[in-house]
Amino acid sequence: VQSDSDARILPLDAAGRLEARGPLGISIVEVEAGRARVLASPCAQQICVRRGWLDGAGDIAACVPNRLVVRLEGPAGADFDGVSH
Repeated sequence: VQSDSDARILPLDAAGRLEARGPLGISIVEVEAGRARVLASPCAQQICVRRGWLDGAGDIAACVPNRLVVRLEGPAGADFDGVSH
């Protein structure tokens, strides 16, 4: 989780919530059962909240107005977006 210049690492194996302060106010990031999401944000369009659960390495949710980025890191699984020959 990164908000402004403040980066925090949260393990996905422990459920919990994190409050991240940005220029608009506080966004809430929720972690549970190996996944994470932006639960609430003070931004107008709520794109970060509608992104829903992130559950794979490389998944990202961002709130540009509140300067928040949630990114899952870890080894890539066997899931593919596409294959080109």
